[in-house]
Amino acid sequence: MYATSIPATQGQAVAVDSNGNSYFVGYTSYIPAFPLVAGIQPTYFGTQEFAFITKLNAAGTALVDST
Repeated sequence: MYATSIPATQGQAVAVDSNGNSYFVGYTSYIPAFPLVAGIQPTYFGTQEFAFITKLNAAGTALVDST
């Protein structure tokens, strides 16, 4: 088990793949603090909230992808 924090987020779902990687989806309204890793949309377009998907490695020690 592990714990982490992504500022100002509202989580909606969690899933784990066959390799043990965890996926978190939801939305956030605080853009500057949100961690991007290999982001598909690195530019902020001025919306109030945006959806995210974040992938943690199986150990929970690193972000693999976050956008």
